[in-house]
Amino acid sequence: MAKQIWYHAEKAAIAKMKDIFKEAYQKQKAEQTAQKETEVSGSTAPDQTDSTSESDASSTHRNEMESEGTTE
Repeated sequence: MAKQIWYHAEKAAIAKMKDIFKEAYQKQKAEQTAQKETEVSGSTAPDQTDSTSESDASSTHRNEMESEGTTE
């Protein structure tokens, strides 16, 4: 009798986990679709442009420091 109770509890837990994973997958899929739509429409996130300009500035600064070090 105890085995039957555990069996049904495990089945219920597995079914609940499947539902949770299904919902998470659907949510992730919807977010990816929305993200692709914004990329296709031509809008870019401001974070992407800022990170590019920051990396350009840091590489420029690094190049300046290297050139100063070699002239001394």
